[in-house]
Amino acid sequence: MSDNGHHGSITVHRISDIDDPRLAGFIATYQDVFAGPPYFEKYAEQEVVDNVWKPHIGHGIVLATNSTGMVVGLACCHSVVAETEPSIRDYILSRPEVPSLFDPSRTIFMSELAVREQYRRRGLGKRFIIERFAWGREHGFESYCTRTADRSSNSRALYERIGAKLAPFVQDVSSGGVESASKARIYLYGSIAEALDLHWND
Repeated sequence: MSDNGHHGSITVHRISDIDDPRLAGFIATYQDVFAGPPYFEKYAEQEVVDNVWKPHIGHGIVLATNSTGMVVGLACCHSVVAETEPSIRDYILSRPEVPSLFDPSRTIFMSELAVREQYRRRGLGKRFIIERFAWGREHGFESYCTRTADRSSNSRALYERIGAKLAPFVQDVSSGGVESASKARIYLYGSIAEALDLHWND
């Protein structure tokens, strides 16, 4: 879907300009959603800009706005082997099980998914996943991988409904740089084509 794809009263936008005027809404939504369960994390504005917004420009960033232009959700992705999130890339590549699960060089990492609470259960999470799959297909990727909290995840069930499989490893993030209520991350992976063709072909 190109920029300005409508989804009811919600409009979906792909972001490619680092100076996009919706940056402030992206920051506010990121801070708001990740301050809640299961993470309870706090981020300064500059942290979101430097660690999320800037590294994902040129890869995949999707925003959703309501009828007043307020950002109500966001999602990001990039190649597993990109420099975007080197600590995650290095962890995935260090796992001996990974080559039998997916080819990292042909896999996108679904790195962020955040929807404001009052806009959940409207299909926006599904819309964001489809948008990132479309970006992946356009860039020659075949598989996807994502990580989420090992407990009380808001997105695990969504990915499992489209056929995502649970990877046989759990990452300890208790010594990470962000104070979080979630101390471990699970990884999910699957085929983009299977997810789109077999599960969301309606």
